[in-house]
Amino acid sequence: LPEHERWYTRLDGDDELDIWLISWVPDRSTELHDHGGSIGALTVVSGALTETRWDGEALRRRSLSAGSQAAFPLGWVHDVVRAPGPVIGPTLSVHAYSPPLTAMSYYEVTERNTLRRTRTELTDGPEGT
Repeated sequence: LPEHERWYTRLDGDDELDIWLISWVPDRSTELHDHGGSIGALTVVSGALTETRWDGEALRRRSLSAGSQAAFPLGWVHDVVRAPGPVIGPTLSVHAYSPPLTAMSYYEVTERNTLRRTRTELTDGPEGT
């Protein structure tokens, strides 16, 4: 696996579901984003991730270690990064989206502590890669 670039491959997919294997590298953020009209879930396979999500009022962080799972319903806005610290071997996660991703919107937190959409992109790849 590349050590300085995120890498991903589709494991399975059809008109209703896409499943992706994603690698994570240090200092590479997905940016605050949503998943358009898709719901999703992830499982950390190895290493650890930090998820920063918008709870409607503020940003909240949580750590996800190997074996951890997380779901994201419609409207979920989050950023995902490889957790800091030494990691032996790759950091990998499996993500499922239903329906398959077609668009993602990206956001910033304003000075008034609200979200502002900065752009929307059509995509057929996972997690802001």
